[in-house]
Amino acid sequence: MDDSKWYKKPEMIVAFSVLLISVVTTIVGIYSAYVDRSYARASVWPRIEIARSYNEQSFELLVTNSGTGPAIIKHAEVTFKDNVIHQWKDLGNIPNFIQSHLSSRILPSQQKINL
Repeated sequence: MDDSKWYKKPEMIVAFSVLLISVVTTIVGIYSAYVDRSYARASVWPRIEIARSYNEQSFELLVTNSGTGPAIIKHAEVTFKDNVIHQWKDLGNIPNFIQSHLSSRILPSQQKINL
């Protein structure tokens, strides 16, 4: 009869080695998935740029998404002299203006909106 301890038997040493390798492999796999997910999120960031153009006859706003992912615009507001403009008539005498709506839109990558 063999009097050696159960954990000193060759098949138990192999079993513990396989268990250790499996745990390390699982940890590396989880970390790799975390890094891949972070990279995927970072690679589709939107980048919103707002420009304005004006002369004596017109004023124009241009909103551009120059990033790599879509930008979801939930809310936009216009301010004038630190006051929020709720209606364009609040600005005073503006002849011949056209109103555009910007909020609740998805601006795809590399696209622009002329306001």
